[in-house]
Amino acid sequence: MIDTMKKTALLFTLILSAALFTACGSKQTENVQTEAASSNAQAGPASDAIQESRPAVSVAELPDEYEPQYFEGTVTAIDGVVITVSGDSSSMSFDVSRNETSDENPVLRGCYVEVSYADSPADSIYPADNVSILNDNEERAEQEDRDPVIYGTLQYLDANELVLIDDAGRSIDFDPIIARTVSFSELKGGEDVVITYCGSVYGNDDEDSSGAFNGLPVAIKIVSSDAVKSEEAEANYIDGVVSAVDSASMTVATEIADFEFECDDSMLKDIESDDAVRVFYSGQLSGITVKAEKIEKR
Repeated sequence: MIDTMKKTALLFTLILSAALFTACGSKQTENVQTEAASSNAQAGPASDAIQESRPAVSVAELPDEYEPQYFEGTVTAIDGVVITVSGDSSSMSFDVSRNETSDENPVLRGCYVEVSYADSPADSIYPADNVSILNDNEERAEQEDRDPVIYGTLQYLDANELVLIDDAGRSIDFDPIIARTVSFSELKGGEDVVITYCGSVYGNDDEDSSGAFNGLPVAIKIVSSDAVKSEEAEANYIDGVVSAVDSASMTVATEIADFEFECDDSMLKDIESDDAVRVFYSGQLSGITVKAEKIEKR
């Protein structure tokens, strides 16, 4: 761990010392580099300069009198005080400088929101008077039966620590011990990344009945923004060692927790305890049981 004084001193310097390597047995696609996040790859604190191009003040004035309009959808982009919301058949951009937010209830990419706004746009940006979060990114992930993701700027990454600055400017610590990184080049401090994770970034530890992810949220994938659409980034898998197996299920031990997978019996023909495996799965990794889609011996 880096102590507080050392982190503070580093806030004014961008340091990158990386030794990226290809994870053993991983499939290379589109020259994407894949590695375990517990390698020696490090990224220093993100530079504040990345925010300079983003609007910091209101860009669409709210008229004194107006009839409120409403729009629902998923937040797909955030640029300073401007958010883009994608609905069922269209997208709209809003100036949300008047919206009050908090660290407990921030507007992030992936949230499903309702925006109240005035129909008086400036350069296709509509002034909003309120943004209501109907479902945060983790609730949306649960509804869609997938792992949650969060977008932001990489601040620090080494074998034991991962720090992200999210869309709301919050500094979020993750446990990266089982995570893999996916990028076309070396990850650097200040880069936009997407993190797939277990647990919660909202501090709702008491909601996890299993206790496996109490404390820091656990990173599963760290993907650079330019590699998000790659085959490797879209694949959901973890590596571990089989600790138990029967005709319809398998338990895989990792450094952070044991995961139980529901499996077709055909997948388990040659699988035995103590086998090192890579399990491709669907659904939420934090579920009581997870559906295995494919198993590879390693």
